[in-house]
Amino acid sequence: MAWYFFDIHDPHGSMHDRQGIECADADAARTQAVRTLCEFVHHAALQGFPSGASTTVRDETGCVVLSVKLAVTSE
Repeated sequence: MAWYFFDIHDPHGSMHDRQGIECADADAARTQAVRTLCEFVHHAALQGFPSGASTTVRDETGCVVLSVKLAVTSE
């Protein structure tokens, strides 16, 4: 098990995760990153139409190990 930190970025700024989540491995961290990003965009949509967001995943040493992006469009 290792600690991972999930920073959220959107057009309005960034929120840095100072608490972190313990994950079994990198695949579990990837799953958590997608889940975290989807929850963020869902809540943002309640306050207006989000254009998208991304999350940067850091390991215990602060190194970025993964980035996930989500774009939202309307036609």
